[in-house]
Amino acid sequence: MSESKGRTDRVTVRLSEEDLDSIQIVAERAGLESVSDVLRTALDLFIETQATPAHVRTVVVHLPAGLYSRAERLVLAGEALSVEHEIEKALEAHLSGRMEKLIFENRRIEKIEQLGLQRTAQSSLDENLQP
Repeated sequence: MSESKGRTDRVTVRLSEEDLDSIQIVAERAGLESVSDVLRTALDLFIETQATPAHVRTVVVHLPAGLYSRAERLVLAGEALSVEHEIEKALEAHLSGRMEKLIFENRRIEKIEQLGLQRTAQSSLDENLQP
């Protein structure tokens, strides 16, 4: 967290009462000691997400606790590098499967359309040949 970065300066921020109440609730839930701890943690996360390379996009995902636990067990068992990496691999596999299915469906539709055009052309030809 920011505290280990050496010298610090004080920054004054005005917050609505509603925002302050929300931050205090977050502090309690997260086991943080103060509003300042929440703000430092949030600032660290913001900086981390904004400092990613241009070819990378940061996405915040809320996972059900059970799903997160399953990924965490893989990490603890030495079967995954990290929960984040496991999520990235799972998403990549899912999207690859979806893309393959989409490509297959598009090819199938193209074949159906080609057959339809062939049949339409044949019907037109047949109609023109009739006396």
